[in-house]
Amino acid sequence: MLDFVSVRHLMWAPIERAFEQYFPDVEVVVEHETYLPWQRQRIADYGERIVQKYDDGVPTLLLGFSLGGVIACGIAQKFMRTPITGVVSVASPLKLAPLWGICLPKAEDVRLLSFSGRYDFVVPSLLTGCHYTLPADHFVSFMTSEKPAWAVAKHVQGWLIEGDLEHYS
Repeated sequence: MLDFVSVRHLMWAPIERAFEQYFPDVEVVVEHETYLPWQRQRIADYGERIVQKYDDGVPTLLLGFSLGGVIACGIAQKFMRTPITGVVSVASPLKLAPLWGICLPKAEDVRLLSFSGRYDFVVPSLLTGCHYTLPADHFVSFMTSEKPAWAVAKHVQGWLIEGDLEHYS
């Protein structure tokens, strides 16, 4: 039987492998946290812990899945020493960020690349403000196939190198 921690690991393992392949000279760090959408204070505390832990001056790309993408957007401007090269959100309800008291950064302040799942009924694309649609649902596709993770890594690599979203949409 799988517990929620195991499911999260199964979801992130393909993302970790894909990013390690596309960015071999970069350390890939995955932080897991379990919270429910109505736990505003716990969500805020998690974001603060991430900033405190990683505000070390090393250029960083923040990547968040689901509510993690909203949190990544919300904390991007809170880093004082660490330059944020961009924020990548996957299946994240960015348009609902104010429900959690999170202000999304302005486009000129933080580069944002957002993905949604074509078959995602948990966070439909109309809530994501997405740039690219993956042939995926919210959970199962990431656990049973490497394709969504590799698509994210490939597009992020092109986005960071070229800076051209239109080419990758």
